[in-house]
Amino acid sequence: MSDILLFKINKNNAIQLIKSYVYKEKNIQKLIENNLDTFFGIEFLATEYYTENNEGRIDTLGIDEDGSPVIIEYKKTMEKGMLEQILSYYAWLDKHRLEFEKVVEEQRKKSKIKCNKNVDWTSPRLLCIAEDFNNRLLKAATQIPQKVQFIRFQMYEKQFLIFELMGAKRTKARKSPEVSPKKGAELQLDKSSEQIKNLFFLVDSYLINLGEDVNKKILKQYFAYSKIRNFASLKVLKNSIKIYLYTVLSKKEHISNITRDVTTTGHHGTGNLEVEIESKSDFERVKHLIEKAYLSSKM
Repeated sequence: MSDILLFKINKNNAIQLIKSYVYKEKNIQKLIENNLDTFFGIEFLATEYYTENNEGRIDTLGIDEDGSPVIIEYKKTMEKGMLEQILSYYAWLDKHRLEFEKVVEEQRKKSKIKCNKNVDWTSPRLLCIAEDFNNRLLKAATQIPQKVQFIRFQMYEKQFLIFELMGAKRTKARKSPEVSPKKGAELQLDKSSEQIKNLFFLVDSYLINLGEDVNKKILKQYFAYSKIRNFASLKVLKNSIKIYLYTVLSKKEHISNITRDVTTTGHHGTGNLEVEIESKSDFERVKHLIEKAYLSSKM
């Protein structure tokens, strides 16, 4: 895939920045591990984590803002077998849940991580980070049940770093003769009123169609919508829906009886702004806030 052309603008004059090449895989791994939360909203747990039965060493173990386990694999360039490798690590993780939870608890006791949520096993995350990927790999990944995120990086002038979320364009889900069992937040949705169910489907569709880069996760307590980091999450109640967003409002922008700042208040979901809606008319009033959170979110 082609490089990104990056320019520095100085008084209407454009200066092209020169791409820097990362010569060692370890260099990009160390840089990302030191800034994992800043880049991707993931907290660092371990590096080069040993897995038994000759499965190899997981480059990076982490936990995200939803409490989901995260496995990260780095390559300087896309290599044959990369997808198989990270899937083997996923299989190991699924069989060693207690071991992962022990790592989380140990880091928590050392105050190395801020996440105070229980580990949520409904949607583990797999990230492949490399300077490039080919279309064959990206298309192959769409045919497996596990969700793998491919992140391309490019370095310029040894001081500017760009991340690009790669992947095939989203297509309509194929119908399957097997019905997957409902889980977590879906079960809570079943308990809500018909009006709230219809409202949820309206909001859910709106969020997913904000862009082809939107990913949806179904967690134990809520639905999360992200690019790489969450920009919105939905908590379904019996007679209302709470939307949590990462966005800052002035006092004048707040909507009476609908929005409130929850920066210092515990809640299910991620975000500093709570938006509670009960009807389609409420939703119409807050659409601009959702779009604002989406546009300002990373990648």
